[in-house]
Formats: sequence, structure tokens, C-alpha cells
Amino acid sequence: DVNWQDQVLKDKSTFSRYDLNFRGGGNTARYYVGLEYQNQKGQFNESDLNEYPTNTSFSNYTVRSNVDINLTPKMTLGLHLFGRIGNYTQPGNTAATIFNSILNTPNNAYPIYNENGSYGGNTQFQNNIYAQTVNSGYRLNYRRDIITDLTLRRNLDDIVPGLWVQVLVSFYSGLSENTDRSKSFAVYKQNGSGSTASYQLFGTNGTQNNNTSTDYQNRQSYIEGAVGYKRNFGLHQIDAQIRATSDNVNNGGDLGLNYYGGSGRAAYSFDERYTAEVAFGLNKTNRYPKDSPMGFFPAVGLSWTLTKEKFMPQLQWLNDLKLFASYGRTGNYAAGYFVFQQFYVGSPSSYFFGTSASSSSALRQDVLANPN
Repeated sequence: DVNWQDQVLKDKSTFSRYDLNFRGGGNTARYYVGLEYQNQKGQFNESDLNEYPTNTSFSNYTVRSNVDINLTPKMTLGLHLFGRIGNYTQPGNTAATIFNSILNTPNNAYPIYNENGSYGGNTQFQNNIYAQTVNSGYRLNYRRDIITDLTLRRNLDDIVPGLWVQVLVSFYSGLSENTDRSKSFAVYKQNGSGSTASYQLFGTNGTQNNNTSTDYQNRQSYIEGAVGYKRNFGLHQIDAQIRATSDNVNNGGDLGLNYYGGSGRAAYSFDERYTAEVAFGLNKTNRYPKDSPMGFFPAVGLSWTLTKEKFMPQLQWLNDLKLFASYGRTGNYAAGYFVFQQFYVGSPSSYFFGTSASSSSALRQDVLANPN
């Protein structure tokens, strides 16, 4: 009998993480830089005969950088950057397949090796688990993500106390690529033993693949302009904002997805206990007809902070208890492209015409169009 877990899996694996952080600055500018490296090994045994790794492994490089600058006493500039590169390796037959084989293969199904050194197998089990681990090649996954945003904010207290304006520009780029360098292998069923042994072949010893594919390749840009006002008048507080946004998403070769519109909110609070708020969204997307109106989505809300009331006992484990209710209208932007147009697709069925019953291919109506 073969204990496949003992033969294929290690008792333990390693994980390492290294961090290096810098922080500094003064009244005019402040900065932060964080560097991180992670590496984790899997639990599959490997063979010294291979010139490449077949164990699962994951490595990740990350950099974060924040810079905030006071351009003037009333204007600030913020630049934030995040970057990540990750690499994942696994056996050619994939880790999921190997674990599934371990759980579903009896210990007495076949030997690891036959007497002549070939991999064991039979009609029912043609995928030797040990060969899956060390002799099926390997697969790589490479991932890269970059996020950056730039914020410029101006305090307009010199014009109206509590007033401010802000512009935000953000960009994201992501890529995930796969490299397939797997290969097939042969197994043999041994009949008899010694000099009279014969071997029945299953599968073939193939050459390594060298194929690449892309999981995703995304780009996204976001632009936002905002005006806000926040001020206290004794026990009264007013907080209001209005924003205009443009969001553009490109996913590989798909048609770009664009959102644009605006939103706003205004809140009034009394003594930090009672709050009333109104908000709205005004949005449009290129998934819908060009002449369609922008969607208007209003909402209202009320809240009562009970922990600010005198009758509420002071409890160390409860510092914020609030009752709130809200009501609003929402929309859906994920209906798909061109749902307002009617399409027809080929049908697997055929129509029969004439006395000889000759057939002709047909079309059928696809999903019913929604012009609204």
C-alpha cells in the first residue's frame, strides 16, 4: 500500500515576510514609503532530476508611497502610489488536481514505480499521483497591479468659512498572465513479475508546453471634482458636498465601460444627537442609448444618537448607539451592452419545407430588448 500523503506532501513549509518603512517630513511636506516582500512555499515534494521548481510557491513584492505637500497655507497636494508584483508557481497538473487525486485514490490502487522503474498505473487510474507532482511540468501565474491618485484641495475659508474645493485624478492598471509549461507522462500496468513481467502502456511521455494566456488586462481612470461646505453654528452643524465624476474602465479587448454623472448630499445635525440628510445621484453609462436621460436617484435619512442623550447610562463597552432610517431609489448599470437592441441568433433547430421535407436552418429571437 502507498500512503500518498506521505509520498507527495511535506510535513511543513516556510513563510517569510520582510518590511522596510520610511516616514518623515515637517510642516510643509510629509512622506511615507513602505516596501514589503512575502514568500511562501507549498508542501509538495520535488525531484532533484528537474531543473525547474514543481512545488507550489508564492512571492509578492509591494511598494506604497504617500506624499502630502502644503503648496500654500490653504492648498494641499496629495500623491499616493501603490504597486504590487506577484508570482505563483504550481505543478503542471495543478495543485487542485493533485489534492483531488490524493483524496480519491485508494492506497492499493497502484505502486509509485514498477519493477522496471516506470510509473505505476492501470486502466482505472492512469494519472500516477507522484508523477503528477514531480513529472508534469509546471505552471506560472504573474500578476501586476498599479494604483496611483493625485488630490489637490483648496480651503476657501478666506471667501466663505467652511467652504472647500477638491480635484481627484486616479489611475489603475492590472495584468494577470499565465504560462503553461506542463507536460504529459506515461504510466504502465505491470502484469507478472521478474523476467516474465509485461507492461501495459497508458498515456504518452510528451514534451513540455510553452503557452501563455491572459486572465485579465484592466485599465481604469477616474476623475472627480468636488465642492463642500462644513461648519458649526453653536449646537447646529451643516455638512454638504456636491461631486462630478467620470469613470472609464477598459478590460482587455472588451468595449470600454464609461460612467459619468454626479452626486450630492446635505446633512443637518443638532447637538450631535439628531441628524437629517438628503442625497442624490445623477448618473449615466454608455451601456444604454446615447439619447437616454440620466438616472436620478434621490435618498433621505434620519438618525438619532442615543448615547448622546442624558438618560442613556454611560457604559464602557458601548460608546456609540444610533437609530437610523433611510429611504432611497437605486439603479442598475450592469444590464449588459446593447440590451436596448433586439438581436437574433442561430437556432440548432431547423424548419422542413416541400414534399421532400428538405430542411433549412433557422434564427430565433435572443433576449427580449429593453428600450428603457
